[in-house]
Order: sequence, then structure tokens, then C-alpha cells
Amino acid sequence: MMELKNKHMVVDALIKVVDASPIPRYKLPTYNYAYTSGQQSYNISIQEFGVWLNYVNSVLNISYQYTGLALVLATQKEVLNISNNSQLSIAERTLQIEHIILNLAQTILHYQ
Repeated sequence: MMELKNKHMVVDALIKVVDASPIPRYKLPTYNYAYTSGQQSYNISIQEFGVWLNYVNSVLNISYQYTGLALVLATQKEVLNISNNSQLSIAERTLQIEHIILNLAQTILHYQ
């Protein structure tokens, strides 16, 4: 069983990771943005994406230390697969990774 304070700390850190993404929040549509990147034009450099991706991985590593959940490791693997998918634009990769992180945060909140 995960301690409540650890759960909240990890979820807060995951939300901060999403907030720090290189996708400007003010440009996002109000509907399911994780799959609408084709309608938007985001100028994200590979360097910006790389810095944010390092932040994502650091937070996931720390999250695993506090939760011990294999789901965090599976999320890291999924993030790695998406980040290396050259068929997707950097914006699409970023949005998909945001979606995965938010799903992880939701799962941790519901974890007993």
C-alpha cells in the first residue's frame, strides 16, 4: 500500500512535468488535445524536446523509487518507444507522452 503523502507528491510531480512540456498551454484546444496535433502548428525544437524528455525520465525514476509500481517502469518504456518514433512529429510525440503521464497520474490516484 502506498502512503497518501507519497501518492500526492508523485502525482503533483507528474502534473508539473506535463505543465513543463514544450507545447504552449494557451494554444491547446479545449477538447481531447492528445490526438489533435495535426490541426495545430507547434514549433518545438529537438533540443527543447530532449530537455523535457530528460525531465520526464528523471521524474519517472524518482516516482518509481517512491511508489515501487511496475506501472511506472512500463510507462518509462512506453515514453521511450514514443520518443524514438520518427514517424511522429515532435509535437505529436510530446502530446502522446503528456497523455501517458496524465494516465499514470490518474492510475496512481486510484491505486489502493
